[in-house]
Parts: sequence; structure tokens; C-alpha cells
Amino acid sequence: MTKANSVGMSGLGDLDKLLAMLQANAETAGDNSAASINVNNLLDKYTNADTQNALKGYKFRMKDGRTVGYTDYMAEKRLQGRN
Repeated sequence: MTKANSVGMSGLGDLDKLLAMLQANAETAGDNSAASINVNNLLDKYTNADTQNALKGYKFRMKDGRTVGYTDYMAEKRLQGRN
């Protein structure tokens, strides 16, 4: 839950998404602890410095046509309620 909060997830809607991610992962991971580790690793990758450095040169096009970097893109999507 703490890692989900660090990527901007909060509230009941995001809790539903987090539980759905855990349940879907439990189907393929083998057991619940492995599913939890997999989801934690995914959430870590969103804010990982390596991910941010790897995507530093990429630009993401917003609906209004402007292009922004990875961190700005993720912040915009969080403001729009997307994860």
C-alpha cells in the first residue's frame, strides 16, 4: 500500500485497482507472496531512478499536442486520475 501511495494511488478506486493487480498476478505467480512481490517490483519500477534515466530522452505527446518528459507525463496522468 505504501508503494502504491508513492506512485500517486490513493482512495477506494485505486485500492480496487491494486487488489485487481494482486489477484491477476496471483493466478500466474504461483502463490500470494510471489504475487505481492511482483506487484511491489512493478510499483518500484515507476519511480526507479534507472527508469527515469532510461526514459530521459523520450518525449510523450499529450492530448493537447505538447510533448513532455517521463516525470512530467506521469505527474500529468496522476492529476487526471490515471495510474
